[in-house]
Amino acid sequence: MTKLKQCPCGKYPIQLEIEMKDSKYALTYGSCCNEWHIEFKTHYKPEGCQELYKLAVEAWNTRTSGPL
Repeated sequence: MTKLKQCPCGKYPIQLEIEMKDSKYALTYGSCCNEWHIEFKTHYKPEGCQELYKLAVEAWNTRTSGPL
């Protein structure tokens, strides 16, 4: 499993949660606080599939905002 970068809340999430907005976009947020989220493109991957989780991890780890 890929290591997740620090959340802006200052903690390190154990996993990411994914909330589908529609078939094209979703939100991901860390299990640490459920407050900071990142929107990402799903590339039309279905909810619950491993490829979608990989896209969420990539979006989380490459975000431009850093920890507080």
